Amino acid sequence: PLGPVLREYIVSEAMTALSIPTNRALCAVSTSDPVHRETTLPGGVFTRIAKSHLRVGTFEYFMRQGDVDSLRKLFEYTVARHDPELDAKSPEAVLSFLQNVRDRIASLIAQWMGVGFIHGVMNTDNTSIAGITIDYGPCAFMDEFRSNQVFSYIDRQGRYAFSNQPRIALWNLERLAECLLPLMDGPSEESIADLTDVLSGFEKQFLEAWLCVQRKKFGFSKEFENEINLYQKWYEIMEQHKLDLTLSFVDLETALNGGMKFMTVSSNEKFEGFVTEWMKILKTQGVDASAASQTMRKANPRLIPRNHMVEKVIRLAYQGDHEPFSKLADAVLNPYVDVSEVESELLRPPQDDERVTNTFCGT
Repeated sequence: PLGPVLREYIVSEAMTALSIPTNRALCAVSTSDPVHRETTLPGGVFTRIAKSHLRVGTFEYFMRQGDVDSLRKLFEYTVARHDPELDAKSPEAVLSFLQNVRDRIASLIAQWMGVGFIHGVMNTDNTSIAGITIDYGPCAFMDEFRSNQVFSYIDRQGRYAFSNQPRIALWNLERLAECLLPLMDGPSEESIADLTDVLSGFEKQFLEAWLCVQRKKFGFSKEFENEINLYQKWYEIMEQHKLDLTLSFVDLETALNGGMKFMTVSSNEKFEGFVTEWMKILKTQGVDASAASQTMRKANPRLIPRNHMVEKVIRLAYQGDHEPFSKLADAVLNPYVDVSEVESELLRPPQDDERVTNTFCGT
């Protein structure tokens, strides 16, 4: 249906503007063909462009058929395309390749988490070897922060919940390692141990990438002792008070100069304690309010493609009005614009009757 076409166009271009690796929109075309889902809807075709469309599932396709020759050809092609510094025929190539994919995916998920993005269907066929966001289906950006937020209608058990995304990424990498095993010396204990050792580094790699993202979001210039504790305190405050993830970071920046517009916890004891600790660490690092503000402005978007706005432009497009879609698609290309320059309708969180609780794939 045309709806998922428009959703992917808007969200993939928004991710590009946020500098998060992604496939991009070449074009979205409406067709004269009806598409039958729960109801009959107008059809559309979305054309993606990407570094490649190779996925973990591409490797699984040949592995599950026991076609080792094709699996090896695929491996050599993929290495040449994405990791040309490696010699695909060398004994250590498989481990080096897995490590590179691991690092790309760890970095990608950390960037998702930084903007509250939930992919919604992180199966192996939606996990890119290139480390890009691909296959936008029931995806969404969260409004108020909830660590276990789920949007996808089919994700009844929370497998792809916001906070579960790193764990699922590792699960997908484990499936890739299984596919690569036949390309080593067979399923020997040594080969399994070597692959397992690479996978065991995912958690550390993800944490480092996540901390790097958070450091910028909070305006710090470098790492510091127990920094994860400070970030967790802030996310606990946001979750407890149901604060909007995007606008709370905007407010946190203005708090450097005594301002605050969107948050309602400025007189909360826990919030005051956090701000005092945060500013103390900034001072210890020699980061003044102006420098911290500049760092935060580059790391914290003002405008994201909010679910209720995406659903609204889809609904109007089904009625033949494409202007709201074009307006939103243009707006998300400037996510760091000053809030005073953003039309309030595009900036604000949803009202109660606008909330989108479920998203659907549709493709």
